[in-house]
Amino acid sequence: MKLTILNKALIALGGILAIFIITNPSASAFKEYLGRNNYKGLKRQSNYFIFSEYQDSSYTDHVRHEEKYYGVLGNFMVYHEPFENIGRQGIPQDTTMYGSPKMTISQFAQKIKSRYPEYRAIDNKILVEKILNKYPVYKETVNLSSN
Repeated sequence: MKLTILNKALIALGGILAIFIITNPSASAFKEYLGRNNYKGLKRQSNYFIFSEYQDSSYTDHVRHEEKYYGVLGNFMVYHEPFENIGRQGIPQDTTMYGSPKMTISQFAQKIKSRYPEYRAIDNKILVEKILNKYPVYKETVNLSSN
């Protein structure tokens, strides 16, 4: 029997597919990958036979920790949601991404000054600007167009 190019391609495709199916990691492999000794918070969300989708919903220091992983070819890859899909949809610009109102520059400066009295002599705008430059994560909590 002579193998045609189409037959060779189908055999190769079948072989590749078989490798993906055989190496699709199990839930126990996921548990081992994370270094856990139990399945609490771990689950296989979907099994597509050539790869699987897993979720780790655990608590660390009383904070819920959720990450999504994909298992393929015996390996796991963490999935990070694209930045543009996180946070701001439908939330007014004068609120934080959690829906709470943003602080004014004066409110934020007073909060800093109450915790660090040595900054009392510094102008509010200058202080807030320096703090936000050093710790940009706080930019989300301050309405910079206010006083």
